[in-house]
Amino acid sequence: MLENETINLDQYSNTMKLLDLNPKLAPELHIQALGDNILDRCKAICRSKYFDLIGTIFAILSVLFVTIEVSNRPVNTDYMDLVAFTLPMAIANCCFLLYFALEIILKAWAFGPLNFFRSSTMHILEATVAFTCF
Repeated sequence: MLENETINLDQYSNTMKLLDLNPKLAPELHIQALGDNILDRCKAICRSKYFDLIGTIFAILSVLFVTIEVSNRPVNTDYMDLVAFTLPMAIANCCFLLYFALEIILKAWAFGPLNFFRSSTMHILEATVAFTCF
C-alpha cells in the first residue's frame, strides 16, 4: 500500500484485529496521523470542533459583556463612575474583537482561503461581522 492511499473501514478493522492479536507488530507499523510538521498540527487544531467551541464560548461572553454594559449605562450618571464602568468593558470588548479577528485569520489559514469561504456560510458571516467591527 502506498503512503497516500486511503483505506476503507474493513481494511482498518482487519489491521486493528491483527494488532490486537499480535502486539509485536505495532512498533513496525508507522502510522502518520497529523504529520511530522508542526504547521500541520496547528492547522488540525484550528480545524477542530474544540476550536469552534472555544469561539462559541467567547461569543456568548462577548454578548453578555455588551448586555451588561448597555443595561447599566443609565444607572451611572456621574462622569467618573461612567468612565470607571465603561473603560474595563471597552477593553474587554476590544480583546474579544481581537480574538475573533485572530480566529478568522487562523481558520482561513487552516482551511485555505478558498476552502474557508466555500465550506460554510457561517464562516462568511463570522468574517464579515469580525472585520466590520473594526
